[in-house]
Amino acid sequence: GHEPADLEFVGPGMLAGTALGRSWAAPTVDGIVQAIAAVTGEKGCIFIANNSFGSKLNMKFATQQVEKKLGHTVKIVCVADDVVSMSGNVDRTDARSIAGRVFVLKVAGAAAAAGGSLD
Repeated sequence: GHEPADLEFVGPGMLAGTALGRSWAAPTVDGIVQAIAAVTGEKGCIFIANNSFGSKLNMKFATQQVEKKLGHTVKIVCVADDVVSMSGNVDRTDARSIAGRVFVLKVAGAAAAAGGSLD
C-alpha cells in the first residue's frame, strides 16, 4: 500500500513476510491470507498493522479466514504512534503508524527469532 517500506524489513531477525496493497490502499484480504499462509508455522504469527480503517478491517477478515480454514493462530498488533497524521484531531485513535512501527517490527522479529511465544 502506501507503506511499501515493509519489504526492506523482511529477513532474519525481522519480518518473515509482508502483505502489500496497491498504491494508497490497504492489503487485500486475499493478499493477507496468502502472506500469512506462506510464512506461518505451528506457533502461529503476529500481524503488525498500520492504524488505518482499511488495514484493520481487512486484517480482521483475513485473520478469521486463516484461523478457520488453516487452523493457524494469528494475533494482530495495530500500531498507532504517529501523531503527525492526526491533523490536529485530539482523538488519538486516528493516529497512523510510520516511524514507531519500525521499532515494533524489530522487537517482534527478535522475539520470534529467539523462539518467543505470541503472548
